[in-house]
Amino acid sequence: YVQAGWFLTGETRPYDEKKGVWNRLIPRANFLQGDGWGAFELAGRFDWLDMNTENINGGALDIGTLGFNWYLTPRIRLLTDWVHVFATNTGQALAASPKGCEFPAQGKNASIGCFNGLSPNLWQTAVRIDF
Repeated sequence: YVQAGWFLTGETRPYDEKKGVWNRLIPRANFLQGDGWGAFELAGRFDWLDMNTENINGGALDIGTLGFNWYLTPRIRLLTDWVHVFATNTGQALAASPKGCEFPAQGKNASIGCFNGLSPNLWQTAVRIDF
């Protein structure tokens, strides 16, 4: 994957070089019990997921994500993302299945092989609170 983010309000994400981890973002002005709006971040990500191994023909996915993060305080964040699957390549997974999309253990529920050629969209929203 590759991802990038840009803080509209000018913050930068602190990095701890000794531990090799990103630290908690501290907004310049908190929204809750502060004198500002917090921090706003636009983010993007592209994933390529290969689900094939020696014994499993699971296909591959290309996925793009656009997100918006609102850091109300250093410990409270609202996230919302739009996720789009650009391409699915599950031809091998469907061909490997003896009954196509029908699996005896699941009745006629669809497997990933049934989504070949589709480009689904997802919208996800979350609230994250650190203690």
